[in-house]
Amino acid sequence: MLVPLITAFVLTCLIEGIVICGFDPWRRWLLASVICNLATNPLINLILYPLYGHSLYALVFVLLEITAVITEGLIYKGIIKCKMRKCIVASLIANSVSCIGGIIIF
Repeated sequence: MLVPLITAFVLTCLIEGIVICGFDPWRRWLLASVICNLATNPLINLILYPLYGHSLYALVFVLLEITAVITEGLIYKGIIKCKMRKCIVASLIANSVSCIGGIIIF
């Protein structure tokens, strides 16, 4: 169980890190991205892992991803100190790309 969770975390950090580097100042965004993923990714995967193959998986997955976008947007806002709209857009883009990448990989 631990290896897939660590793999998912590392891949998420890499994918979202690449995406988030498009925002300026990219070093602060990158640091914020890692903090965001430390706060959201392990918990999401721990909740989802036992539900794999269950009929509720897709619903819980979508709800958790929406929660992650909002939570990470708030974290970006606190660290970067930019407009909330930009923080939510950054989080939405980064999470969408890593989510699609995760679906393809796993």
